[in-house]
Amino acid sequence: MMDKMKDIVEDTLAISKEARNDDKRLIWEILVSRYDLTISFEEFSKFPMFESIRRCRQKIQSEGKFRPTNKTFG
Repeated sequence: MMDKMKDIVEDTLAISKEARNDDKRLIWEILVSRYDLTISFEEFSKFPMFESIRRCRQKIQSEGKFRPTNKTFG
C-alpha cells in the first residue's frame, strides 16, 4: 500500500504545482482524483489537517486515556 501511495503522491506532485507547496492541497487533489471527493478546495480547506487529528489522538492515548480497543494496536 505504501508504495502505491508513494506513486500516487509522486504523480500528483508531477501534475500540480500547487500541491508541491501545500499539504492540504495535495491531500485534496488525491482525494478528488483517486477517491471521487466532490467538494471544492475552498470547502476542504476549512477542515482540520488529518495529521493534527491523528497526533491529538496519539497524545491523548499516550496519556493513558481512551486506549485502543483492538489489541493489535495497543
